[in-house]
Amino acid sequence: VYVRDSAYYNHKPSSDFRNSDIKNFITTINYLTSKGFYVFRMGAKVNKSLNLKNDKFFDYATNGMRSEFLDVFLAMNCYFCISTGSGFDALPMIARKPVLLVSFAPVGFLWSFSSKTMHIFKHHYDIQRKKKLSIKEIFQLGLGQSLNTQDYLIKGVKLIENSPTEIKNATHDMLLHLKNKKKI
Repeated sequence: VYVRDSAYYNHKPSSDFRNSDIKNFITTINYLTSKGFYVFRMGAKVNKSLNLKNDKFFDYATNGMRSEFLDVFLAMNCYFCISTGSGFDALPMIARKPVLLVSFAPVGFLWSFSSKTMHIFKHHYDIQRKKKLSIKEIFQLGLGQSLNTQDYLIKGVKLIENSPTEIKNATHDMLLHLKNKKKI
């Protein structure tokens, strides 16, 4: 599990719309470990540790054992990767491992080049109209490929992370696809 937070790029508030909260992944981590998986939280820089009482969860990002070699080893040998879309997820993708991208933005950057990838996007909420935007509306506002937080603010669009339940459900769907050996 790789979750980008403000420690990743804290001097660039222009891209903070891509950050997420690791706490939204606790339900999914517990779901995966209940299915027999070992879960590693990845990341070279993170804001806070995630202290879960779970023998199958390793907060590798904060436990002092992290190395670039082990990052690559884990990425090359994982069953699949869950990521919010930042640099680390390229490693499992290179190894042809499945990647589940959650709380992903911008929507126009979806990984259409990989048949082993699933996405769920951050919710785009129009503050003035008080409604969630469709993908078509996101592109009509010129936000489909926007890489700057200010673009969203100027257009009055708030990005909302996926809920713990949405992340768990997407993970469940990924496991079903992998179990059935179907292309995504």
